[in-house]
Amino acid sequence: MKKILFAVIILSISSFFTVHASQSIKIAAVFAKSGLASITNDEFDIINLAAKTINKNGGVLGRQIEIVELDNKSTAIGSKEAAIQAVKQNVTAVIGATWSSHSLVMAPVLQKAKIPMISPAATNPKVTLIGDYIFRACFTDPFQGKIMATFAVKDLKAKTTAILINASNDYSLGLAQCFKKTAAEIGLKISLEEKYMGREVNFSTILNKVKAVQPDVIFVPGNNMDSALIIKQARKIGITAIFLGGDAWSEIMFDFADSSILEGGYHSGHWHPEVSLSKNRQLPDDFLEKYHGKMDTYLPLFYDAVLLIVEAIEQANSLDRTKIRDKLAAIKNFEVITGTITFDKNGDPLNKDAVIVKFTQGKTKFIKKIKP
Repeated sequence: MKKILFAVIILSISSFFTVHASQSIKIAAVFAKSGLASITNDEFDIINLAAKTINKNGGVLGRQIEIVELDNKSTAIGSKEAAIQAVKQNVTAVIGATWSSHSLVMAPVLQKAKIPMISPAATNPKVTLIGDYIFRACFTDPFQGKIMATFAVKDLKAKTTAILINASNDYSLGLAQCFKKTAAEIGLKISLEEKYMGREVNFSTILNKVKAVQPDVIFVPGNNMDSALIIKQARKIGITAIFLGGDAWSEIMFDFADSSILEGGYHSGHWHPEVSLSKNRQLPDDFLEKYHGKMDTYLPLFYDAVLLIVEAIEQANSLDRTKIRDKLAAIKNFEVITGTITFDKNGDPLNKDAVIVKFTQGKTKFIKKIKP
């Protein structure tokens, strides 16, 4: 009887560890599947690709990564609801969101729950200041605001600028402020500053004001649709100034305006297929092939976010979220697709490079790489 009982106990323990070892590691991804921002599923695609690649190589701590896709419905409130859902599902970490305004409402929920969060592309400095469980994979607005104002003066020889700001978007407000700060420091005169609301589609009133002051460049720190519509309507009324944007601009803008209309616009970005920012990490060939060499400059940041979380889990040798947070904070000189990551005390990458690209012939052309 004792032998039978002992055998049952051994089998039970063995079964427990087999099941325990086979459990997946849940990482939530919070992005848009519906609403205005849901033009593509690129964010989910590249995160799933990263997970698939890691799982093919044995996973993490002997387990497979499971990406839990949560739709933020392209809204801030939807992002908060998705963060709450991630907490309920007891995920190990969260990747999201793309927009700063969405990340700003997610972060307090996840900070309170002590779940590590990495935003791939939210550049507003306020995001990571919410707490010590909040990180980002991208550079911040003070850096890209500075480089775009400097590029306007040094490379484009601009003397005057107009700034058109989406007043309902934290990203646009913050980036505009950073651009203005550098403009004032280097002598780029701001001839006009106008605000619009995020859902506007008719920009004739503010564009007539722009036409009247005839700036050399026009800085539009907006998102794809509003920025493309502004440029389209500006060209229609004869505005010939060079348009500049931030990292939220992408080739999705070609869905809203012909390539001939967007021709000659410049924007800051995180990566470009024509330049390698990392010596040892590259996106898989099948993913590059899918996009035929055309890819939004921020997209590899989503792959980077998965790499960072996996590295922290491996270093922690645990799924304890506090230990994972501690290892994230301690990451130094870790190579990702978009360069090398060392986190500062706020969870921001130190010394991330940026690229400036140009819209030409229906795609983006690499112009230059800029170091902090």
